[in-house]
Amino acid sequence: MSEVHAVRRGLLRDRCAAAGSAAALVSRPANVRYLAGG
Repeated sequence: MSEVHAVRRGLLRDRCAAAGSAAALVSRPANVRYLAGG
């Protein structure tokens, strides 16, 4: 499963970079689990 989450984080990182942003604020527990697992 960690490989799936790594891919998801990579996609988010790419989208942030494309938008000119250095970071994303992920605060909803469901979204945190989606990106980090658990």
